Amino acid sequence: MEALPKQIASVADQVQEWVWDELWGRQAPTNWPVCPRHPDSHPMKATAQGAAGVWACPNDDAVINATTAAERIGLRALIVDALDGKAAAFYARHGFKPFTGKPLRLFHRL
Repeated sequence: MEALPKQIASVADQVQEWVWDELWGRQAPTNWPVCPRHPDSHPMKATAQGAAGVWACPNDDAVINATTAAERIGLRALIVDALDGKAAAFYARHGFKPFTGKPLRLFHRL
């Protein structure tokens, strides 16, 4: 089984792919998350560093903590609020399930 930081980076990487798909479909820039040191060049990359999952600049190792919530509070699911039915369908295609009575609020168990 992968170590927790690698699992966190893997989930962040998948979320990044989903966001890129959504941005591409909206004909918006796909540079997400924006690298603070190179905002017009490339997005950050999800990676494991030490005991944390982080966003890092792929060019110079600048690091921004993405999340350590799973380690600190026992994160078990990712929850999203879709903007509309089309966005909810997008998340559903990626394994998210809607909350009962709230079709635009979806979750994905980790």
